[in-house]
Amino acid sequence: MFRYPGADGKSDGRQAAITFLSTGEIDHTRTSEADLAAATTLLDPAISLLRLRALQGGINLDFWEFINWIVVSHYWTFLAIVGQVSPTMYPPISSPYFPEPFTANFSHPKTYPTTNNIFINATLFHIYSTYLTNTILPILGIASPRIAALDDVNKLQPSNRTFLRTYVCQIRQWKDPFGAFFAVITSVYVFTTGPFNAIILIARYFETRNKDQGYLVTLLS
Repeated sequence: MFRYPGADGKSDGRQAAITFLSTGEIDHTRTSEADLAAATTLLDPAISLLRLRALQGGINLDFWEFINWIVVSHYWTFLAIVGQVSPTMYPPISSPYFPEPFTANFSHPKTYPTTNNIFINATLFHIYSTYLTNTILPILGIASPRIAALDDVNKLQPSNRTFLRTYVCQIRQWKDPFGAFFAVITSVYVFTTGPFNAIILIARYFETRNKDQGYLVTLLS
């Protein structure tokens, strides 16, 4: 889904929907030719630069196939990082207290099959890994490795992942006796040492000043 920018740099409300097949090609039955032409014209500067870079490596780049590979590979790779092999969608919460459409209702998940997972479907894995070795890596100037085909053993498996999250605790609770005593003593020391030293410094100043004045009076008399 592409949004057209307005004069202020924000979307002007127009959209162009580009739909792809699972194999990476554009689904022309569900994609309007007008939308495809408009999106291609809008992205023409980027398309020209990418094609020029690819031609330097002897590759005739299909921009939309390239975009599909980037998006699909990122999606399934990110899902694999969190230990999942199939997408799970959550409907938005329908409530006057949660008017935002992006607020998910986690109590009603909908899990989809692994049919289009490029790390499980052997046919899709071959398509996307071949595109990686024959197009992406040569454009980047990286040597293409040999990638083993998927089989019953060599395929992605779901796994458990642990998420670590740090946050500021705002729940008040009693400190242990030693910690509380140490905190009180430290606070008292900090808040009394500073003013006490300031008083001593001022007292020394006036004491020195009085001595100097007394010495001056003695000399004059």
